Amino acid sequence: MSLSGRKKVTTVPEIPGRNSRFTEERYDRYKVKASAEALEDLVERDRRRLIEIKSKSGRLVMALERLN
Repeated sequence: MSLSGRKKVTTVPEIPGRNSRFTEERYDRYKVKASAEALEDLVERDRRRLIEIKSKSGRLVMALERLN
């Protein structure tokens, strides 16, 4: 069977999973979305950590007050 009538699909190794049907615009939107999700995860993690620190500091203050 001849391949001359078929469209060749090329892959770009520096962008995993990308082929000629995956346009630059779609890839840019994907990168922005992934970055936004990563930032949201970091914010949520930091928020939980801050709550944990506040809780521990509150317990320390209460313990110090009991000592006095």
